[in-house]
Amino acid sequence: MQRLIYLDESGDLGWKFDAPFGKGGSSKHLTIASAFTCLEANKYLCRSVKDVKKKAKWPLKEEMKWVNMPHSLRLWFCEKAAEICQKHQSIEYRAIVVAKRGVYERLRHDDSMLYNYFIKSFSQTA
Repeated sequence: MQRLIYLDESGDLGWKFDAPFGKGGSSKHLTIASAFTCLEANKYLCRSVKDVKKKAKWPLKEEMKWVNMPHSLRLWFCEKAAEICQKHQSIEYRAIVVAKRGVYERLRHDDSMLYNYFIKSFSQTA
């Protein structure tokens, strides 16, 4: 069965912890979340994103940021995502969260090394 993987990250790949986040400092965590689906069930994931954008009156072509969504819309979206997953066994959600202060120094020299490691670990479990 052919699978699709949707990935999105939260946080940044920076390593500057001596300044506040957003004011020259880096995020303390990096999260990569994924949705796995087969081609047949993909339409349900796409429809849920369109539904949340419609509910929020958000332009369909514009990316939604979780941080910009009201709490009630976040909750509605999570409930919808859980409902879809329960109805369609081929849909799975996974996430990896890393506390960046604990990352080995040698992994910090290449900005994409940690990100690529995450992506590889997702693809090996698909």
